[in-house]
Amino acid sequence: MGKCPFCGSLIVELEYSATEFVRGGFTVRDGVGEYYGIESVDVDDQEYRCPVCGSIVARCESDARKVLLEGCS
Repeated sequence: MGKCPFCGSLIVELEYSATEFVRGGFTVRDGVGEYYGIESVDVDDQEYRCPVCGSIVARCESDARKVLLEGCS
């Protein structure tokens, strides 16, 4: 269990968000747009937030792990 460095709450998980860049195809069938073959190409702007106060506590997975494991010893 970790502790938020901003609000001090004990936390067991973080909220994660990121911008994901994808690549794939697009076509129109019977007047309807259709995407296919979508694959993830890159991830950017990662944020791990405290679920209590919403503050960003990490910007990469290794730092997020440290925040959550900080109280474990």
